[in-house]
Amino acid sequence: MKSFFPAFLFLCSTLLIAQNTVKKGTDLSYYEIQNQYFDNEKDTLKTTQFARLYIEKAQKEKSNINIARGYYLLAIKYYATDYPKAIDYLDQVIHYSNGTGDLYFPVAAYCEKADLLSKLFKNTEALENFLTAEKYAQDHKNTDSYYEVRYKIGVFKSEKIGEVQEAVGLYKECFEHIKSKDLKDPYYASQYNNIVFALADGYSALEKYDLASQYNAIGYRASVKSKDEKMQYLFMLNEGAVQASKENYTAALDSIHKAQPKLKTMTNIGLNLLASYHYLGKIYEKTHQDELAEKNYLVVDSLYNIDKNITPEFVGGYRFLIDYYKQKKDKDKQLKYLSTFIEIDGNFRKSYVQWNQLLKYKYDIPHLIQEKESIISRLKTDKAKSRWFFALMAVTIVLILAYTFRLKRQQKNERIKFEELIAGLSREENQSGISTEPLVKKNEEDIGISKEIVDKIIEKFKAFEQDKLYLKNDVSLITLSQSFETNSKYISKVINYYSKKSLTNYLNDLRIDYIVQELQHNKSLRKYTINAISEEIGFNNAESFSKAFYKKTGIKPSFFIKELEKKKKQTVDLQ
Repeated sequence: MKSFFPAFLFLCSTLLIAQNTVKKGTDLSYYEIQNQYFDNEKDTLKTTQFARLYIEKAQKEKSNINIARGYYLLAIKYYATDYPKAIDYLDQVIHYSNGTGDLYFPVAAYCEKADLLSKLFKNTEALENFLTAEKYAQDHKNTDSYYEVRYKIGVFKSEKIGEVQEAVGLYKECFEHIKSKDLKDPYYASQYNNIVFALADGYSALEKYDLASQYNAIGYRASVKSKDEKMQYLFMLNEGAVQASKENYTAALDSIHKAQPKLKTMTNIGLNLLASYHYLGKIYEKTHQDELAEKNYLVVDSLYNIDKNITPEFVGGYRFLIDYYKQKKDKDKQLKYLSTFIEIDGNFRKSYVQWNQLLKYKYDIPHLIQEKESIISRLKTDKAKSRWFFALMAVTIVLILAYTFRLKRQQKNERIKFEELIAGLSREENQSGISTEPLVKKNEEDIGISKEIVDKIIEKFKAFEQDKLYLKNDVSLITLSQSFETNSKYISKVINYYSKKSLTNYLNDLRIDYIVQELQHNKSLRKYTINAISEEIGFNNAESFSKAFYKKTGIKPSFFIKELEKKKKQTVDLQ
């Protein structure tokens, strides 16, 4: 599990108190500019304009602290996309806020700069910035800020350089401080929950599982009391990880399966979604359910590849995948996950002080590198056996050129279909469902069922569609006839008559309509593999899902997701 490392809560309080008198005429106050910034936070061009306006106003008024706050608005725009640029703006925040006596800056800027530096594997610089923030808060007798910085140093020591014992000591200091505060205040309640979570996580890493469970229970009760749903499910997941480490697998699965669906719908939860799949994989590996272990570890790899973010706690799945595919004699996949693991090792050597110690008793990297080279050598040997195919190279080149031309034309058509699909989403909702009018007019007696029975079946289908029961993977004529309290022939006739489709095509079209909408609006869902998405909406495998998606939309689901992400990135790049 990962300690929750939220962005500084300084932002809201810092900017919200920046209320200067509104000037005459059309000038906006700092408060109004800030509100316009956050009201348009999805529009990168407008947010940049409002941040610049904030700075321009502050420069005219020669207000250094407000110049700093304006640069802070620019910095937070790049936290997820461009670490160096965000750091440059935070340096401006530090420059202009130093010496102003502000309650929050430059402490917040030093801490957030430190967090970004750690993501760039510059841990020495990161620690220097944390310590500068700590000294500044202490010198200015800002007790709340001081302990918030101490908490962040603890998270950094635990998660980035492996000094868990020292981190727990810092968390205990922060816990004693926060206990004295009014926990009805949302700010202090949130801080309390984060500190308790860090203590539970730290004790779990130190294998003091009883203490970890004790703090998980304290944190869960506190998060329920403060109505912090995100932390409730993070504590639930954390307890599942503890139970997995204690080999109480039934209890662990119960906690993780309760927490994971909620975590999938949440944002800003760090590595905790990845952690949930890791611990499921670990449980299934330990209980010799290798296929389920493989499935969950592959999701871990999928999530890692989104932003290349993982910690030593969660790399054990790669060792399993390497051995699993070795047993399956799948050299390509074995090589793939060997290469990924060695890549991760290279990053860890830059970032984690204790990683080399961990390697001594858990992972033999030189042996793995040798194994990788051996696989590459065998693959080269296999390719050498096929050299007689080189005689066909000229023909192959011609075919490739022809295929490339055809592929480009196909891609162009697919992009057109993608744009048409996006443009038509709002007016094409639920067009795959049962209509009260048949698509082809017939005499009533042609269907061979009384109107009363037909109306009843249609109402059942409407409820079936409304409740999204078509997302289940066990829907059939038999299950529908049992649910609708009628016979399967009637159901088949009504579907054919009113939708001109077979049951399979009817269900597939409903599922595709649903997932097209969800993928557009649910960022987390776009991170899933095609196989995971297919299971979410009732298909038995990725192949049947892809065929149904292509049949309905004219494009493949992987292309649709890729274009959605590209469209979103283009919006960000407009700045």
